[in-house]
Amino acid sequence: MLKSFLLILFTFIGFANLSNAETLYIFGGAGFSQYEINEKDKTEINSRLTSLGFGSAETTTDAENLSYKFGAGIKIPLLFSIEGSYENLGSIDFKSTTTSPSETISAKAQIRGISIDLLKNVGPLAVSAGVMSLSDNIEISTSKGNIDLPIDKIVLPKLGAKFRLKNYRIEYTRVFITPSSHLNSIIISYVLDIF
Repeated sequence: MLKSFLLILFTFIGFANLSNAETLYIFGGAGFSQYEINEKDKTEINSRLTSLGFGSAETTTDAENLSYKFGAGIKIPLLFSIEGSYENLGSIDFKSTTTSPSETISAKAQIRGISIDLLKNVGPLAVSAGVMSLSDNIEISTSKGNIDLPIDKIVLPKLGAKFRLKNYRIEYTRVFITPSSHLNSIIISYVLDIF
């Protein structure tokens, strides 16, 4: 993780346009996430468990909502910025109860990893689009075998809006965990302009 962050930081420094003031910046902040897991995804997990040989399955979810991020950004021409960051947007706890045989199975999906965003700045406001790559393998282990959770491990698309007031920024981001489930995140960040 540290190597990835340093690689992103030095890449931004290398491509910085030093003729403009405040081209490179770093940021970090904390907030919370709200998960909205669709019943379709829970049904898919139940179907995967019954295909392993369980008589039936019922899945519930719970979430840890603390979020944080830190990273670096670079301002580029035409009021755009590119940001790279490490984000931890909390976790989702999956708990499945099965019959024939009777088991209680749980798994925790950490929504954390490296993120790349493109921002369009208009005064203190910015809209963003980006992707996030998860750093954990997400699966449920049972006595009859393992199943993957219906969360894309490679790339999670995301959209957001940001409002900056001096060195503080309020960020709203929606991350699409699956085609039918998402999370909403609000983070308050401190932004430090390097040059």
